[in-house]
Amino acid sequence: MYCIQCGLLVREGARFCQRCGRELKVVSETGSPKEQTLVQLHESNSDQAIPIGQPIDESRTFLGGRYHPWRRIFARTVDIFTLGLIPLLLFSLFVGYVFPASVEGYLKLLENPVTAGIYLYLLWIPVEAAFLSSFGATPAKWIFGIRVVAANGRKLRYGEAVKRTCLVWLQGEGLGIPIVAIFTRLFAYRRLTKTGTTLWDSSTGSVVEHLEWSAARAVGSVLSVFLAVMILASLNALS
Repeated sequence: MYCIQCGLLVREGARFCQRCGRELKVVSETGSPKEQTLVQLHESNSDQAIPIGQPIDESRTFLGGRYHPWRRIFARTVDIFTLGLIPLLLFSLFVGYVFPASVEGYLKLLENPVTAGIYLYLLWIPVEAAFLSSFGATPAKWIFGIRVVAANGRKLRYGEAVKRTCLVWLQGEGLGIPIVAIFTRLFAYRRLTKTGTTLWDSSTGSVVEHLEWSAARAVGSVLSVFLAVMILASLNALS
């Protein structure tokens, strides 16, 4: 059967399209894709038609079109620079308590943006995986209306969530190294808007569902971004 939004051939029993992440509204496969030449896009996109199975190239669409790359990157950034600071703080307290002689050297490492970014993202991996396997979303993803699930609609298992988060850290965030992250994010953005999926979602069989945007969600998203910016400004002032 085929996804009625993007035309991808999906396996039986899947609840979400692995390319576009929307809840499946499918047409049965009756004959070859050539015989089913067109599939109508869902709801707001219903005036556009695409050949079955052909990827939708949204790379020239303002803000990435139906794949919402900017919603995803803002949600991830808010998570990292709000809740992500908690495991870093706890780890710093652990280092100070267990290795008091190493505190000065450890603080110098945190002053370096490269090593600080690596620590921050690395410590966030098990936390994000716990959120995804338990709730299907992190707090910021929930605010931005994003859910990460398996193709059949179930929540990711913890091991699957850890693998996905590690791949995001490597393939999307460039190990938390600021300069490297510019290029990995550009590549991920390009791939997502051209194919509808990312390397980490393809590798783990996960899909990203985007809930409808509303006024309340917009306000919550803006406030969460503002909070993250304030926290970053405070940290820069302290340093």
